[in-house]
Amino acid sequence: MDSSFTSFRNEKGVNKIELERADIYPRITYTLDRYPWITLTPALGLRETYYSRGLNKRDGFTRDIYDIELKMEGPKLFRIFNTKSPLKHIIEPRVIYNYLPDMDMKDRGEIIQIDAVDSVTSKSIISYFLTNRVLMKTESTNEIVRFEISQQYDITEANRNDNLQVVPRRPFSDLRFDLDTHIIKPLIFNFDAGYNVYESQINTANMDIGVNYKDILYLTTERRYTRKPESTFLTGITGVNLTKKLNLQYSARYDELNKKFIENDYSATYSSGCWEVSFDVVDRKYFVNSEERDEMKFFFLITLKDVVSIGKRGNLGLIQRKI
Repeated sequence: MDSSFTSFRNEKGVNKIELERADIYPRITYTLDRYPWITLTPALGLRETYYSRGLNKRDGFTRDIYDIELKMEGPKLFRIFNTKSPLKHIIEPRVIYNYLPDMDMKDRGEIIQIDAVDSVTSKSIISYFLTNRVLMKTESTNEIVRFEISQQYDITEANRNDNLQVVPRRPFSDLRFDLDTHIIKPLIFNFDAGYNVYESQINTANMDIGVNYKDILYLTTERRYTRKPESTFLTGITGVNLTKKLNLQYSARYDELNKKFIENDYSATYSSGCWEVSFDVVDRKYFVNSEERDEMKFFFLITLKDVVSIGKRGNLGLIQRKI
């Protein structure tokens, strides 16, 4: 069960906001594996979110929604290659259907948007994946290559009848290609791209190269390209695990088109068995009415694992990860 409690305060501007939010999201899943060549996994989620106030309401109110998921996996195909270090190639098809009904418009209009929890929207989507994996057996079995092709089909968009002369139906998402490799330790090379099937052009392309030395020191650089609106960013992340519990990390993002650094993030994280505390200092540039401004933010977050988060790290803009 996912659950969280968030206390949000904004004292900037004319409309000052103070809000508490409690979100409870239990899910029930059941795996049907009667046949060895296919697996079906239905899931039902029930979500209740309490808001201490709304945009116009001063009293508390709740949002109640549910979602349904049906996952089908298989049949899996594989072949073993008896090389010096035996290789196993696995092909895994997967189809997932997700349904989330539309919520009451009155409640939606009252919700103060903080993060993704508040921006839940209705959907009826079929996602399909074809995953290729290569496993290598040495002293242990490791995945050295993973290549996945995926796409989504939006049933709601396919049945849309309004404004078709201006905005034609486009139920198919970008065709996505995702490659992850760990062939030579400690090096990694990853690449992903999104291909627009309607315009026959690449919408996004990302590549990252990195090294992870014995889970002590890691360094990665990533280049991200987006066609609309056109942007190209370079992101660098380096970090060190001083102990098994203490991690220090520095991240930077560089705008290739405008030739300037737009964000620097200094992070420290201490993780114990059932709790984690992190502190971030973010120095970034942003625009207000085409005017460039600088800001420095401080984020403090305490996480009780599998229970609740206290504080808010916010939108740092950089990928918070290790390799």
